[in-house]
Amino acid sequence: MRWLTFKVRDEIRDLSALLRLVGDRATGSTWRLFWIEAAGYPEPAAELQRISDASEEINGRELLKLASQGPQIIEGELHAFDAGSSSAWLVIKAIDRSLWDVGTDDKTVEAAVRAEFPEAEDTTAHH
Repeated sequence: MRWLTFKVRDEIRDLSALLRLVGDRATGSTWRLFWIEAAGYPEPAAELQRISDASEEINGRELLKLASQGPQIIEGELHAFDAGSSSAWLVIKAIDRSLWDVGTDDKTVEAAVRAEFPEAEDTTAHH
């Protein structure tokens, strides 16, 4: 899995923008959320935290729907799984509201992230 780390920017501040950047594979995946701390709009932020705390899975379309309601992920990890797979193909880490750390084995996703964030640092060696 390749890892890229980049600073949060206004246009990619929230999770929904990052999910849209990743594309259809993200919305077609099953997600597991870990250690989520969210702020902003109370209902979707609380629901993301509840899903994380309960160790529930959420499908990508529902995750995008919640994320599109405006919560900001301050800390936590989101892992995406293809149907029937036990290995995540994508991991998104929010770090202190200021950084995204994205790990993937999907070259198309890696290219999309690099195109949007040319300043992204390859942090694969640190993971």
